[in-house]
Amino acid sequence: KLSLNPIGCRIASLGWAVGKGQVRSFVATTDDEERMLLKAWWLLVDGADRQHCGFNTLGFDVGVLGFRSLILGVKPSKALNRSRYGNREAIDLYLRLFPSGSPGGCDCKSICRALGIEIPAGDMDGSKVLDLWDVGDFEGIGRYVESDVTIERELFYRTADVFGG
Repeated sequence: KLSLNPIGCRIASLGWAVGKGQVRSFVATTDDEERMLLKAWWLLVDGADRQHCGFNTLGFDVGVLGFRSLILGVKPSKALNRSRYGNREAIDLYLRLFPSGSPGGCDCKSICRALGIEIPAGDMDGSKVLDLWDVGDFEGIGRYVESDVTIERELFYRTADVFGG
């Protein structure tokens, strides 16, 4: 219900893949599990050569991860770089494709559909996560998050030759 407020929301799940490795997810149902999730994320992005990638990750995800770390007392492994340009720590696919702002109707899934990228979660989107949460379908949340990681990774590879690596 507070998903658009990075201070008032909580992280229900985190998905990731390293390179072309297996896509994984972690669902957090308690504050303690969310702390573990955040600690895992900080370990994943630790190191000068590590980059994280996502769609609108600098516009939203990184802020949520930072605020939730502050709120839950999770010590970061480094300060977050939220710079939109010249950021060597983050690849924001939204900014890669639309550095001046997105034309209407160009969300991640519509872009993937236009490029013929199969979306494992089908029509599922983030607005439906609360419904899954309310019925206790935590595996469904994990599958949705893994689907997003899968399509964002494919979008990264498909667009790298045209819009940069």
